[in-house]
Amino acid sequence: MAKPDLGTTLTKAMDMSPVDGKIPLPVQESLIRELRNPVHRSSAQAKADQLVRGISKELAGAPWFHDNWTKEVLDQIERSFDAACDRWRGLYRSAVRQRELHHRIIGDHSRSEIERNHSRRLRAQAESQIRLLTEAEGIYEGDFYSYRYFAAEGFLPGYNFPRLPLSAYVPGRRQRKGRDEFISRPRFLAISEFGPRALS
Repeated sequence: MAKPDLGTTLTKAMDMSPVDGKIPLPVQESLIRELRNPVHRSSAQAKADQLVRGISKELAGAPWFHDNWTKEVLDQIERSFDAACDRWRGLYRSAVRQRELHHRIIGDHSRSEIERNHSRRLRAQAESQIRLLTEAEGIYEGDFYSYRYFAAEGFLPGYNFPRLPLSAYVPGRRQRKGRDEFISRPRFLAISEFGPRALS
């Protein structure tokens, strides 16, 4: 049975088409259809029920577990998948807004050259962020490789289920020949590492 193809970046899963100048970024209809496919759903239900039966003694005392738990989880799969995309959507929209804002400033010749040069740097950073989020070059090492991203969001299984990490964009330092990147940290680390003056 074929599994849904999530591609190498979330651009495979999202409809990237703008609507009336906005970027809604819904999940692709073809992917939604696959998630709703009754054959896939039935197969997943059977495997999940088999797994649950194997650990029934451990689950007996769990207050959240009940006989229809696996069905309820599978019935929410489209909503859960959509919610798992929200962090990526937020980062992408933010980068696009930054790019467009500074593009307008660059084109405004009533602004000073210093201000326009500053906006050129910020626009370049926004374009770099967009590339990191959408392009597949070296993506298997990055946080935005589709399967790694969805594992980090808790939608797909991973080794440590680092639920809902925080990401910060770090521009590369030219003098060190660094590269631009997003770095992700669990929230308990991010509060110190991403805080004011947390520079190494």
